[in-house]
Amino acid sequence: MSTIAEITQGVKNLILRMNGTGRYTTNIPSGHIYPITNVKTLQGTNDSTFPKVALVLDGGSDKARVGRSVDKEATYDIIMFFKKTATITAEVEDQVEQAVEDFDTAVDSDRTLAGKATQVTIEDWTTDSGAAAPLGVFYVRIKVAYRKSFN
Repeated sequence: MSTIAEITQGVKNLILRMNGTGRYTTNIPSGHIYPITNVKTLQGTNDSTFPKVALVLDGGSDKARVGRSVDKEATYDIIMFFKKTATITAEVEDQVEQAVEDFDTAVDSDRTLAGKATQVTIEDWTTDSGAAAPLGVFYVRIKVAYRKSFN
């Protein structure tokens, strides 16, 4: 019995797998995932906020099932911002490229958000290809399918 809050937390946890250890080079600190409404932080250039992630619940749908549950889908837009700083010395292009690989690895390692979802799929992704210099931007859209049960 998953709720949208549980699914959203599962998506955050998926992003936080990218913690700079093990098979992940990208390090997204737990306090660096922001709702898109936190424009001041997202637009800010303070080095201590990088890398930072905007997480947006973009929509969803329901499909009724026979019985006591409904199949649901939620779409999330995830925008990651990178910058070369005093403590992050990798080139921005390298940070973005590594984030693409690390996010793909994170999704492959947990396609059910620890059992909260029935399937996570990457719908689309793109990078800024250097257009946002000195920042680097990685955008990914994921779809999360889950089942809502009623008691």
